[in-house]
Amino acid sequence: FLFVQADLEQAESRCIAYLAEDEAYIAAHDAQDVHRMVAALAYGVSYDEVTPPQRRIGKTCQHALNYFPGGAPACAKMLSSRTGLSLEEAKRFVAASFARFGAVRKYHFTVKGILTGPGSTLTTPFGRTRRFMGAPWMPHTLREAVAYVPQSMTADTANHGLLKIWNALDGERLQVLQQGHDS
Repeated sequence: FLFVQADLEQAESRCIAYLAEDEAYIAAHDAQDVHRMVAALAYGVSYDEVTPPQRRIGKTCQHALNYFPGGAPACAKMLSSRTGLSLEEAKRFVAASFARFGAVRKYHFTVKGILTGPGSTLTTPFGRTRRFMGAPWMPHTLREAVAYVPQSMTADTANHGLLKIWNALDGERLQVLQQGHDS
């Protein structure tokens, strides 16, 4: 037997970058470890000076910016409470990130517009649809909607990859025990 574990590196974040059509964010993913780069922004240090604990906080910060569609003050307050950054550090980080990757905020507003329009339905590039029944002005509804497409895209990409492998091996020499997505 051979066990394989595969990781779609920074996949959800990449999906957000492409969905937002944020060229700077896409380039950041292609150039380097984006969690490390975000940590460097948060701590005001060079990319090479980022420590492993700072990278973990950078990852938390990055996901917060991707999935927390509240305004900058609310985002900074949430980041401060979850990361140990001071409120002032979190505010500087959020401002720098929104300045550098502004299209992510536009993606949030696009999703909000869909929620408040007729149908309240989002569709992924793979054709999966979800109708959001919650009140569109409620923060949890907007957070779920903002996360829906990139998280679904990541899971669907993994599933399509497994299906290609299965088909290439004619289903004879492969047994898929589990496909899990960490979201």
